[in-house]
Amino acid sequence: MKIVYFSASPIPSPAANSVQVMKMCSAFAGLGHDVHLVVPSAMPLPAVDRNDLFRRYGLKNSFNLHTVPVDPGQKKKKRVAAIKMVGLAKELSPDFIYGRNLAAALIAASEGIPLFHELHHLPRAENESITFLE
Repeated sequence: MKIVYFSASPIPSPAANSVQVMKMCSAFAGLGHDVHLVVPSAMPLPAVDRNDLFRRYGLKNSFNLHTVPVDPGQKKKKRVAAIKMVGLAKELSPDFIYGRNLAAALIAASEGIPLFHELHHLPRAENESITFLE
């Protein structure tokens, strides 16, 4: 299966959420899936060897890593990033999307793309991810 994984976590980062994202993508790849991690970024990934990046995270299985550029000065940058992430996912034609980026997941779902979304708590009504679709 081709899986696109949406994350809001910056890569690389020592933060627990980015470690979790990288480990999940590696696990999916280890099961034989074609995995594409998509993350928003205010700047291009540092010029680091991909294999070195996977080693730093202690990953056994490699996968594709894509960044979507986001201008840090842009208004509604989370919405713009989410729209770009979904656009890239459509180009990749996945069997489904696994999400940890609520805004991108909502847009993908509204376009009929099959997805699973991981939540650790219910979103608040004032959360931009919820209200931006109104």
